[in-house]
Amino acid sequence: MKDFQNAKSPEIVATYSDVTVIFCLVDNFDEIGKQLSSRQIVDMLNIVFSRFDELCDEHQIYKVETVGHVYMAVSGCPERRLRTVQNAADFAIALQRAIPRIRRRCVETIGTIHILEHLEIKVGLERGPVVGGVIGRPSPRFKLIGDTVNTASRMESTAEPGMIQVTSRIHAKLHGLGYVLDSREPFNVKGKGIMQTYYLFDVPSTSFLDTQSTEDQNFQSARATLVDWSLGKDENEMQRMGCLTTEQSSELVERRNCILARMRDRKHVSLSLQRIYSIWLGNCHDR
Repeated sequence: MKDFQNAKSPEIVATYSDVTVIFCLVDNFDEIGKQLSSRQIVDMLNIVFSRFDELCDEHQIYKVETVGHVYMAVSGCPERRLRTVQNAADFAIALQRAIPRIRRRCVETIGTIHILEHLEIKVGLERGPVVGGVIGRPSPRFKLIGDTVNTASRMESTAEPGMIQVTSRIHAKLHGLGYVLDSREPFNVKGKGIMQTYYLFDVPSTSFLDTQSTEDQNFQSARATLVDWSLGKDENEMQRMGCLTTEQSSELVERRNCILARMRDRKHVSLSLQRIYSIWLGNCHDR
């Protein structure tokens, strides 16, 4: 970096033909700002974005920048990768799943404030070409430029709170791979016109249900009974079977209820609950 800062050559620029850009926004930030002090806002964002940084490392995602309460990342550059869309989808789901723990951490660190207990994020994804370049010499930064970036930002800004919105390009890549997606009604997107977009709900291969339990027989039994369990049977059943810890069981309940709430709010009818959980557990690969 010092060599670059001292060099007289033009800025470093590269073209990437197929990357997936991710935008994530802390929702309702204006209201949060009214209820928290400046120090508390900094503490909250540090908790949120520090966890996001960890998830970037886990999913081979490159963090581009944070601007205020917006987190921007990319899959497929600067290091070129083959699974850019899948990695980005897995990362987006991981961000969403991290929110319950982030809420608890915020309350532990900052205090019991109602708005922190209901902290939500919105995520948007788009794939396509971008130009990546190192901008500036005194304080060089890697930046992404292109229509793919703009569209990913639009996906985030027009998503409903707590949702992951993706374009038809993302849907075309994930379709048939076991990812749980559902279409939105086409709507007008600023600068883009009418667009058909989709909400990404879940992914089977990286589900937190894939525990490292050595009791494989117990775990397989737990998988086999999850669909019935998810339909409303005893919520302590999985824990009693010894397959999941108390924390994992609680997280499972929270995740299930989260999906159910979103389906009810949006009046989803195209995906039955049983099909969602079959896909989630990798037992159903046709779409």
